[in-house]
Amino acid sequence: MSAATVSAPSGSNVGGVVVGAYAATPRPLKGNWEAQENYLQDVLRLPGVTGLELPWYQSDFLPDEDGAIALMERGGSHVITMVAGTMAKAAASGNTYGLASDSAEGRKAALRDLRHVRDVVARVNDGAGAGRVAAVEIQSAPHPMMAAFSPDYDPTSTVHFAAQCYGDSVSEIASWDWSGARLLLEHCDSAFGKAPQKGLLPLDAELEIAQEIRDSSSAAATSVDIAINWGRSALEGHSAELAIEHIRKVSRAGLLGSVFFSGTADHETVYGSAWADTHTPFVIPESADSPTSEVMTTLLDQSAREAALAECAAVPNVLIGLKVQSPPSFDKEEVLAELRAHLTLL
Repeated sequence: MSAATVSAPSGSNVGGVVVGAYAATPRPLKGNWEAQENYLQDVLRLPGVTGLELPWYQSDFLPDEDGAIALMERGGSHVITMVAGTMAKAAASGNTYGLASDSAEGRKAALRDLRHVRDVVARVNDGAGAGRVAAVEIQSAPHPMMAAFSPDYDPTSTVHFAAQCYGDSVSEIASWDWSGARLLLEHCDSAFGKAPQKGLLPLDAELEIAQEIRDSSSAAATSVDIAINWGRSALEGHSAELAIEHIRKVSRAGLLGSVFFSGTADHETVYGSAWADTHTPFVIPESADSPTSEVMTTLLDQSAREAALAECAAVPNVLIGLKVQSPPSFDKEEVLAELRAHLTLL
């Protein structure tokens, strides 16, 4: 069965949308790859969808790596994200695993996993056609502040050293041949945020790393840009304003590689607690024919969405993503309807 890719909806600012596969999949389907694959083919047929964001090393969602590879090979232009696997492995390792780890073994393990993903990208892009995997998202884990209870803890020097470790890792990864895929340093909420969820490096540190690699491009085999997730930036500052500030800052630096539209809320919802990284849906106008009114309670409203899209419109080749959940009670058809309503707004 081939995946359909179509142009963006009429009036859209963008050339197509990548849908976050994990967040968009109805809960009863998760862990059943055959059911998930059939559903994801339906997602790829939605108007405006050009590909999926697929979480690697997330066994409860991608138990069959070969199946995910085959899905990408059939068509579309996809993004592989390391976020779920990275955070799970960081937690399981006692916070030593990750590209920004001060543990040499922890960094080696994360680099080893990235080498495997590089091989997956080569298998897909070199075999099925350039651009099947458009980008790979990496994160600045582990949490750099876990030493906070040490009597000689210095947050500034700790974060500085984590940024050095991350920069060394990214420089090495960027020197590899990624078969045409771009590297995106995804900014997750900072350890200096209001109430950190992932609590990784500050955006300025990640920007500096990407800029240094850009400036020394002779050492890099692939481009390195920044990925912004609207909801993660908003929850970092407990405000919608910080999300647009992040997008604008990265855009002005010429390093905006992608923006994923994913919400958060300042109060408890059916998706989780206040200021949580729960991929809360947009505020949807009634004219969009959304099957639920629950989406009317989140921070990603029309003005926030339009401000972000205006910044994206000025950036060539920026990837636009949609990463939202639907209520737990929704079945497959209701989730597809909810995604369709969101896509009309991008």
